[in-house]
Amino acid sequence: MRQELADTSATLRGLIKDTNDKFANYYTKTQADDLLGAKADTSNVYTRTVIDNKLATKADADSVYSKADMDQKLGAKADTAILAKVAKTGSYSDLSDKPEINNATLTLKQGTATLGTFTANASQNQEIEIPTVPTNIGAFDNDAGYITCDSSCITNLMSLVGQLTQQLSDLQEQIAKSFPLPSGVTTAAVTNIEATSATSGGTVGTGDAVAVTKRGICWSTTQNPTIQGNHKAAAEAGAGQFTVDFGGLTANTTYYVRAYATTSPATNLTQTSATLNGTVSNPDNVAVTARGFEWKPTTGGTYTAVNATGETMIYSLTGLTANTSYTYRAFVTTASGTRYGDEETFTTASAPVFTCGTSTVKDYDGHTYNTVQIGNQCWMKENMRTTHYADGTPVPAGGSNKSSTASYYYNYSSSSISLGQRGYLYNWSAAMRGTASSAASPSGVQGICPNGWHVPIDAEWTTMTNYVNSQSTYRCGGTSDNIAKALASTEWWETATGNCMVGNTPANNNETGFSAVPAGHYVGLSGSPFNNERYHALFWSTTQSDSSKAYYRNLRSNNAKVVSGSFDKYRGFSVRCLRD
Repeated sequence: MRQELADTSATLRGLIKDTNDKFANYYTKTQADDLLGAKADTSNVYTRTVIDNKLATKADADSVYSKADMDQKLGAKADTAILAKVAKTGSYSDLSDKPEINNATLTLKQGTATLGTFTANASQNQEIEIPTVPTNIGAFDNDAGYITCDSSCITNLMSLVGQLTQQLSDLQEQIAKSFPLPSGVTTAAVTNIEATSATSGGTVGTGDAVAVTKRGICWSTTQNPTIQGNHKAAAEAGAGQFTVDFGGLTANTTYYVRAYATTSPATNLTQTSATLNGTVSNPDNVAVTARGFEWKPTTGGTYTAVNATGETMIYSLTGLTANTSYTYRAFVTTASGTRYGDEETFTTASAPVFTCGTSTVKDYDGHTYNTVQIGNQCWMKENMRTTHYADGTPVPAGGSNKSSTASYYYNYSSSSISLGQRGYLYNWSAAMRGTASSAASPSGVQGICPNGWHVPIDAEWTTMTNYVNSQSTYRCGGTSDNIAKALASTEWWETATGNCMVGNTPANNNETGFSAVPAGHYVGLSGSPFNNERYHALFWSTTQSDSSKAYYRNLRSNNAKVVSGSFDKYRGFSVRCLRD
């Protein structure tokens, strides 16, 4: 019995120890009251439910909170910590009282809109002060009177400022390129001052190749007047000095005067083209059925519409005339009608002064041709070698095809004369671009020639040979009509005997500078499509002899004269162009 009591006593002591050890990990009600600032009710410890109600949190699993759980929830050690002040939520008119917040998320609101969310931490010293609350700001949630912004927040803000600055710089550069300004505008002194009128003006700089479409002065009783107020344009546009007489003033009143100049939004101005620029502003997203530009010659023209796309409209206008003023305006069409922007003007670039003999001309393919003056006529000094008409339409390669109606150009498969020297051979239809025969002078047939040039008629060839024959220095041996050597090139001719023959000492040829090359011709024979290279130089005219033949001119290596005749239109001859 004694042994059994001893064993039972030991067992009870063990149970008591286990119980004490277990409850050492829990808060008593008194301890919790001390921590929570509340009085215990009846039980020895707070249940999990009671503490949940006090902390407005939800229990996890156990019936009571352990000391470690409470430490974690309260953010402090149970035996020493003091609860942090809890910031209030509400409307503020005075933020001078700023209690501290540790590890709390602050949301700044204006009305219902959230302005930002910030984390307050005692270890972070950066602060963004809010010294005054605007009257239109309502409630703040979890606000302690100040917000903090750590280093990453500041970095992000500075990055955003940098991006906005770069975007502004890019926009300014784009505007400067799209709408160039003159190099400078200065205002002249005001003179001829009367009670209600005066004279002023200014100078528009000439340093930049910018078309100034309007210039004048603006005036106001306040500083820095603009053309949105009183203004008057000078009689003429462009760069340089100008004067303007203006009136409608009030006596005994101080006025400020400033000169101005405007440029056209048209850019990339050449002799024959321009780029039109415009913007469609549509903030209400109205359905647009058409948009673009209308343009016309400023003097005596009627508007022609061209369509464009996008908010920023760009259209490349071609086919214009050099040194000519044009007017254009942007338009947009909606269900309610068509609206137009301001009229703008621009002037195409001036054509360079052409001097035959020194000036050159280019074809569509970019080949450059020298020129030569013979009498009153300006001729190309080289044979045409383009595969396109002046507007870019291609000329088909003939190959083995021959035709009197379809247009073809022909090229040797092998030749001792370079293409740059001999050019291509064209049948009559290709040389004429399908145009009917012409005997008018000038022919009016541009054909394969560049803009401003034409294929000569038979009579224009005669005009040229008559002039050369009229000059004694061009007649070989003083004999009439012996002028072939004066027109023939100094190379590539087959050797010929006899005085004044083109092929006899060709180094003495070409006194006129016409430089006729013996390119031969295309005959279309099977196995031998080309003939007479180095022997003949044959050139088309626009004049036909009958429905199947047209007139030509021919220089031969064994002849002293220029020969004329007619040949089948399907044959391929060289083409020389004459300036309009």
